[in-house]
Amino acid sequence: GSDSTDGDIDMDKVNAVRSAIDNGTYKVNAGAIADKLLSNAQEVLQRGASQ
Repeated sequence: GSDSTDGDIDMDKVNAVRSAIDNGTYKVNAGAIADKLLSNAQEVLQRGASQ
């Protein structure tokens, strides 16, 4: 249904983080997030290529 989330993404958490960023209350290491996003993207690409 339209309420289901895609993959492992928790939309409530995403929205909470987004709100915190907008409020300026969310402090994060952008480099660490970029590294994690890149590693996740590599895993997805490798998984897709192996099928």
